[in-house]
Amino acid sequence: MKVVNVGRMSESEDEEEEEEEEDDEYIRDQVQLPFTTTEEFMDESTMIDDDDEEEDNKMANKIKPSTSSSFNLNKTITKNHQEEEEEDDTLEPPPPPELEQETILDECHNQTLAKLRFVLELIETICSVAENKSNPIAIAMESSKHRSRQPSSDAYRRAEQLVLYIRALHILSSALVFSQKQINAEKLHPSPAVQNVLNQLNEKYHHCLTRSQMLASHGIPGQDPQMMVVSAERLMYQHAIELCQSAALDELFGKPQLCPKRYQMAYMMLHTLLYTVQDEQDKAILQKYKNAVEKRLRILEKQGLVTSVINDKTILRD
Repeated sequence: MKVVNVGRMSESEDEEEEEEEEDDEYIRDQVQLPFTTTEEFMDESTMIDDDDEEEDNKMANKIKPSTSSSFNLNKTITKNHQEEEEEDDTLEPPPPPELEQETILDECHNQTLAKLRFVLELIETICSVAENKSNPIAIAMESSKHRSRQPSSDAYRRAEQLVLYIRALHILSSALVFSQKQINAEKLHPSPAVQNVLNQLNEKYHHCLTRSQMLASHGIPGQDPQMMVVSAERLMYQHAIELCQSAALDELFGKPQLCPKRYQMAYMMLHTLLYTVQDEQDKAILQKYKNAVEKRLRILEKQGLVTSVINDKTILRD
């Protein structure tokens, strides 16, 4: 039979209970590290939390664009959109130019219109020659060129003007009658271009008529055997030769850009005279000079200074 010491067991049990209570209290107490305090530990944990918040804010700022950056982004997108629209506009073909009514009309209409335009330019040239006869500067230059010739009086210059205006009236009358016949025959259509040319021809006709009546009211000089016969054809021929000479000098001194207009005016006059004179010898001379002027115009055309040269289809014959 084993004997148990009850008193000692109770004491040992009490000691064990006390040790367990002490362990529980030690566990419940906060752990104190030997190299830090509780306040320092709390501060460090707070700093760690603050650092984490700062990093989160930085990441949020990186992810979230600022107001200026978003504005710049919207501006860039708008600019790119505008550039794309401009590129689309440049890629689109331009609208076709408006065509004149003469483009769709027949060749007979266009040839008749070309003749009327030729007459208009010819009349402007003849009127300029007539006006120069009363220009003091032109009179002085003409006197210096022809010193051997007897000086022209005012009456003689008025006679030269008169025959030029009468010649212009004759050409204008023929052109207006011709255009009316072509319209009645439905070979010339009353397009805006035709109406414009006819209105200008009509205005030139009234201008030449008024000038002729005014010059005739001053009286016509009588026959003078020492003076040359006043002839519109002779005056036109002389003016054409002078234009050719001045154009040739410009071409010689390296100013070809000044030549086309003078050559064209001379060509128109020679071209017109060729179909108005009756003498065969005069026709041969006119044909020779006309071919020479046409050759110069062809050369200028190759240089890009002349767009087109008048041909035989543009002359209005009586």
